[in-house]
Amino acid sequence: MLAILATGCSTSGLQFREDDRVRINAPSYREKVELPLTIEWEVHGFEVSGPTGQPRDDAGYFAVLFDAEPPPPGESLAYFARDDTSCRPEAGCPDEDYLAARGVYITTQTEFHVERLAPTPGINVSRGEPDRHDVTIILLDGQGRRIGESVWTQPFEVVREG
Repeated sequence: MLAILATGCSTSGLQFREDDRVRINAPSYREKVELPLTIEWEVHGFEVSGPTGQPRDDAGYFAVLFDAEPPPPGESLAYFARDDTSCRPEAGCPDEDYLAARGVYITTQTEFHVERLAPTPGINVSRGEPDRHDVTIILLDGQGRRIGESVWTQPFEVVREG
């Protein structure tokens, strides 16, 4: 610990315990599924309040990400458009469609229905290559900013006709 303090490194904001507020129930770990599918999870110790404008760590809503890295703690989903000069905030970007095109969705529900999911880039479904995906759930506060470092991820495989 002295070495951390001596080098000027900070450990503030880091999480050193497992966060069990969310549990993904479906699909199960590495389950083979067909489309459409429903992602289901349960939540404890978090009030699902939606976008209230309040920056609380214990209330807000969810972001559901497919094959996407979450934004850093404290960032909003606008992070996904940070390098896109065509996405102008004054024009309402990023909006729901912009985020969906990047596999990012918001919800106040504890389930999310998926009609379509593009095959994993680089795989050949017709040759029987597995179409593996990850679904990740993060908590957003009432201002739409990511709460803490916690993520809940579940890998699964989409079975497609070749």
